[in-house]
Amino acid sequence: MNNKSQIAGKLYVVIPAFNEEKRLPQTISKIRQYLPLTRIIVVDDGSRQPISDFLPRSVIVARHKVNLGKGMALKTGCELGLKLGAKYILLMDADGQHDPKEIPVFINQLKQSQIVFGCRTLAKNMPIWRFFGNRFLNYSVSTLFNLKLRDVWCGYRAFDVKIYPKIKWESCDYSSDVELVVNVGRHKFSYSEIVVGTIYHDKGSVTGTTLQDGLKLIIDLFIWKLKFT
Repeated sequence: MNNKSQIAGKLYVVIPAFNEEKRLPQTISKIRQYLPLTRIIVVDDGSRQPISDFLPRSVIVARHKVNLGKGMALKTGCELGLKLGAKYILLMDADGQHDPKEIPVFINQLKQSQIVFGCRTLAKNMPIWRFFGNRFLNYSVSTLFNLKLRDVWCGYRAFDVKIYPKIKWESCDYSSDVELVVNVGRHKFSYSEIVVGTIYHDKGSVTGTTLQDGLKLIIDLFIWKLKFT
C-alpha cells in the first residue's frame, strides 16, 4: 500500500451542519465517491429537525441539543474522529460550497504537509464586502503571525491529527477557522495551500458569516497577537 492509500484509509471527514437538510445529502453523496460513509462524521449543531433523518444510516452523526456554533461543532467532530481512530481529518462545510472532488488533492498534499488549506477562487458573485474583507484579513494574519496564505477563512482543510492538540481552537463561532490558522503559525507547523472551487449560494452571507463576524474577527486577531507575544 502506497503512502497516499495509507492516508486515505485513515482519513475521516468532519462536517458541521445547522439546518442543511436540503444541501447536505447531496454533499454526502459526492463524498462517498472518495471515502466510505462510515468515515464521514456530521455534527448536527441543534438543527430544527435532526440531520440524521436525511442521511444514510452508515454516516456517523453527533448531535448538539442546541446550537453551539461552528467552532464547537468542529471540535465535537474532531474529537469523535480521534476516538474512532482517525489519523487524518478533513474539514468541510455542509452546504455544498466545498467540492468533494478536491479530496484526492488534499490526500496527496498530506504526504508532505502537516496541514493543507483550501484557497477559494475569487468568484464573480462573491459579495464585495467579502472580497475586500478577505484580502484585509489575509494581509493581517500574514503580517501578525508570519504565514503566507491567500485565504485564511476557507474552512476546507485537512490535517494530521498529531498536531490537533496544538491547533485546537477555543472560539465557538466562525472565528475558529482563523484561530486554527493562527495556531499553525504560532507552532510553525508545515503547511501547504491548494486552490479549490467554491459556489456562493447567495450574496448576503457566505458560509453563514456576516460583516459583523468579520469585524469581530479583526479584534480577535489583535487579542491573539497580544496573548501569544
